[in-house]
Amino acid sequence: MKRAFTTGALLVVLAAGAAQAQAQQKASSMNMTVMGMSAVYNINKAYLLKTAEQVPAEMYSYKPTPEVRSLGAILGHVADSQKMFCAVAEGKAQPNEDAGSDKLTDKAAIIKVLQDSFSYCDAVIAKTTDADLMAPRTIFGMKMNVAGVLTLNTSHDGEHYGNLV
Repeated sequence: MKRAFTTGALLVVLAAGAAQAQAQQKASSMNMTVMGMSAVYNINKAYLLKTAEQVPAEMYSYKPTPEVRSLGAILGHVADSQKMFCAVAEGKAQPNEDAGSDKLTDKAAIIKVLQDSFSYCDAVIAKTTDADLMAPRTIFGMKMNVAGVLTLNTSHDGEHYGNLV
């Protein structure tokens, strides 16, 4: 009797473990598109954060010509824009793209707002599923879906990383 109970309990535990593993595999395969989009976003994230950290503070005011943004202003602009893109992707009203971070001049302050913007977007992306990607959104007066907004954010990040290099 004791042996039959132990064997039965072991089978229940194994079945539960297998079911959980199967559910996790199904959940991750259901969000393959988000995972792919996230991978490209994370590449740009790493490039921008490394640039922000490695460039000396005195270079943050550098402008190749007077008509363009400084290095610090580009990073601040990326931070503000990123919060705006991810707020829209999350389903919130479009906030002002110009929150003033492009006016910051202190390296530590700029890195902080940039890191905060990535943390915010990381959280939005982490809770986004492939099914969510088709939800309609409006940004800059254009109709698109969550996938379009997140792609626009990643593209914008890459564009400004290009400005920096």
